[in-house]
This record gives sequence, structure tokens and C-alpha cells, in this order.
Amino acid sequence: MSEEQAKRTGAKVDAAVDEEGGAPKSTSFGRFIRDVGLIALLLGGGVFAYRNHVTTKEQVDEITLKARDKMKKNDLPSLQEAEKLFDEILKLDADNGSALAWQGLGYYYQSEYGLPTKEKAKQFAQQARAENTESPALIALDAYLQIREGNPTAAEKEVRALLEKDIGASMLAHALGWSLAESGQFLEGDRIMRQAQETDFSAVYFRLTLAEVAHKEGNEKDAIKTLDGVIRDNMNPGHALARAWLAALRLKNYGNLTGPANHIKAVTDAGEQGPRTKAILAWAEGELALAVGNADGALAKADEVLGILTDYPPAYDLKARALLANKKGKEAMELYEKAVGLKPEYKSIKWDLARLKSEQKDDGALALIQQLEATAPEKGPEFEIFRGDHYLRKGKLTEAKEAYTKAADLGDDAAILFGFAKVTFEEEKAKGKKADIEKVGEALQTTLEKRSTYPEVHQFLGDISLWNFMIDGASAEYEQAEQQYKKQKKPITQLVKFYDTVIKEFDTTDEKSIKKDAQKKAEDWKKKKADYLASVVSEQG
Repeated sequence: MSEEQAKRTGAKVDAAVDEEGGAPKSTSFGRFIRDVGLIALLLGGGVFAYRNHVTTKEQVDEITLKARDKMKKNDLPSLQEAEKLFDEILKLDADNGSALAWQGLGYYYQSEYGLPTKEKAKQFAQQARAENTESPALIALDAYLQIREGNPTAAEKEVRALLEKDIGASMLAHALGWSLAESGQFLEGDRIMRQAQETDFSAVYFRLTLAEVAHKEGNEKDAIKTLDGVIRDNMNPGHALARAWLAALRLKNYGNLTGPANHIKAVTDAGEQGPRTKAILAWAEGELALAVGNADGALAKADEVLGILTDYPPAYDLKARALLANKKGKEAMELYEKAVGLKPEYKSIKWDLARLKSEQKDDGALALIQQLEATAPEKGPEFEIFRGDHYLRKGKLTEAKEAYTKAADLGDDAAILFGFAKVTFEEEKAKGKKADIEKVGEALQTTLEKRSTYPEVHQFLGDISLWNFMIDGASAEYEQAEQQYKKQKKPITQLVKFYDTVIKEFDTTDEKSIKKDAQKKAEDWKKKKADYLASVVSEQG
């Protein structure tokens, strides 16, 4: 027997137990095959060849462990180090199906950073299949490619068939969960992906895909929690893509600047991390610019993102919000319309467009909400609450009450009580001097008993006080709202919008008896806004 034949015989024996739970084989049967192989080798004078195979296998095993550890970190520099390690393995054992599969998976991961390596991933997958490997890395790679190429249903079918044959591994569970989530079965997919994450806690890619799915589903705060998990000290605190993504989402959803600014600096200092990381960093920088009132800077950064990631929906979302900050509502609406037509769909953008249309009393908002409701994993009261608020804006009190009543049948939310209270106010206001304001107050008090921190209620109470010519009372309620918005760490852009609304309420008061005092309050609130923005800039440093 030749040295090459001995090497191949030993490799087949060693492949009986795959790196992550490949096709299960009988232990006793494996020993029997090994014994037969050894006897054949000895009879053929292949002692040296066998020892050479053992030495090679030990080297391969040692390098493989290092390479897989790098792969699990899943940042671009680690992936490129893993690529070199798998190259070493393939120089020692060119027909190693498992190494071929893992190298292909590594090239796929690199393509996730915008590098042109997807075709290499496919080539290595083909070579691995030619070696008849049942490596979970190959099965996961095939599934990931199908998902990214828009065919998650086929990926699910193939992975499920293998799992039913008792070919199992955390990567396969993750691929199954991800394919389900991308096929519209979000709850089941999310559950399976989280189980896979618990099985292989250190696999960063599992967390990145969980964050991506949550982001697209409109659960941006869940995505933030998942990304926080990626950069923990015991995971990969230097993961540049995760840090840039986390910075962008935090700036969009919360009012704190320090943490996101630190993430942005860390990613910038890390240097080149691939085109996608560069684009996500530009998005984060755009969110920071918008947060500090630099809408033009945000627009420039959004364009920078789109120059790298063509038709990336979050960049259009940033651009639309920057245009709104510049009082260009029509252009913002056009961008939102374009963004909701792109694939993949980001549901938070569709919600934003629906809210914008509703503020303009456009019934197109209802069509968007119907679409969101039809694809929601679970039907909660939020859709009926939106309809109630929309009808209320249009003065359709009967329809508003019907919607809030339906919402109450679907869940227990203080926003439902608030909706009924607003309807009560509109009904009483129509009575003029006979209006029973105490009735409205009681309804709002019931709402606050349900949810004690509710800045929107205090803002509404301020509006009622101003309608009732109670200038000081209105300002006091607005101050309550201001404090609670800050306590909830609402996005800076939302606080700015609040200040602008309050200033406008005081500025546009027509009642002669309070007009002078109202204008003074408007000046006071302009100063409050300026002080707030100064504190934001100061925090940024």
C-alpha cells in the first residue's frame, strides 16, 4: 500500500466522528474499521505511512482548533486569520473535506463584510461535496447561501431533512431557525435560533443574525440587546461591525450620546474592516449628526452609506428623518415611500411612514397598518390603537371609540385608556362652556394610574390647560412631560420635536387675555430648548 493510500484510509477512519456532530456512527463499528485498516497497513508494509498520517492528523487537529476559535469571533481580521490557518491544513491534507467546508464557510462570512468572496465560498463547498463530507459547516454554508440569495424555504427544507436523519449540530439548528424567520415564521425561527445560541454560546454569527432579524422585524431595542451581547468582554468586545451597528441603533432609539460616540471612535480607530463595516459606521456617524442637530451632516452620511450599500433601507430612513428635521416633509415622504418598497423589508420604516401619513390625516396610513398587521407574528392591540389615534386626528370619534374598544379586547395597554380620554376631551370640547373638564381629568387620571410615567399624557394635559386659558398650569404639565421624556431617554430628535410643539402652542395662542403671557412662556421654552441642545453638544464633547 502506498503512503497516499494509507493517508486516505486513515482519513476516512478519522472522519467517523465529525467536528460538530456529523452523521452519527457506531463506536464499535468505527473501532472494527480502524482495526481492519491497521492490519491492512501492517501487512502491506505501511507502518511509516500510517505514522505519517497520525502526525499529519495531530497537526491538522491543532490548527483546526485555532482556526475555528477565530471563526467564532466572526470579525473580519479573525476570519482572515482563520483563512490562513485553513490554508495550512489544506497544504497538509488537500482532500480534507471538513477543512474545505470550513474554508468555504469562512469565505461566506467574509462576504458578509462586503468582500467579493462569495464565489470562493461556493467553489470550496463544491470541493467539500466531492470529498463526500457530511460536515455541519458544509450544510450550514449551503443553507446560508440559499437564505442570502432569497430562497429560505429551500434552505429550511434541506436542513430539516438532515435533522430528521439525526444529523445534528448547533449550526444546523441556527440555519433552520434563520430560514424560518426569513420565511415569515418569526416566532418559531427566533426560538430555534436562540436555542442554537444557548448550545454554542460563543458563536458570534448566531447573535449577528438574531440582531438582523430583530432589526428588520422592527424590534430595534431587541436588536440592541443582542448586539450588546456580541461585544461583551467574554464574547468579542472588538467586533467593529457590531459596535458601529449598535451605535447607530442606540442613537436612533435613545437620548444618550456618550456610549455610541465611544463605539464610533473605537471603530474608526480600528481601521479598515471591510466595506459593510465602513457603511454601517457612516450610518452611525449620520445618526450622531442628526442627534446633535446637524441634519445636513446626516444627509451627507446617508449618501455615503448608499454609495457603498446600494438601496440600504436604514440609510433612506436616516435621510428621511434628516429631511423632516429640515422641514422638508414632501421629500421625506418620497424617500419613505421608496424605502418601504425595497427588499429586505424593515418594518420600523413602514411604521414611521404610517405615522407621518397619519399626522397629515392621510388614510394611506391605514393601508400601511393593514399590511403590517397581516405580517405580524402576533396580533396585539397596537394596530387598533393606531387606527383609533388616526380616526381621532380626523375627528371621527365614533370610529376612534370602536378601534379603541377592539384594542381593549386584544390586550391591556394604558394607551387604550389614553385614547378613550382623548375622545372624551373632544366630546366635551364640542360642548363649549358646558364642557365637563373634570370628566376628562378623571379619564386621564385613570390612565396615569395604569402607567405612572407617561409623558404624552402630561403633554396632553398641558394642551388642555392652555385651551382652558391656564398658562401656568399648561407650562407645569409640559415641564412634567419634559422630565419624563428625559427619564425615559427618548431620542434627542423626539425631545426637539416636543420643544418645538410646546413653543408653537404658546406662540399661536389667539386669546387676547393670555396672549402676552403665552408669548413670554414661548420665550422661556425656547431657552429650555437651547439649554437642552447645549447639554447634548457638551455631552458629545
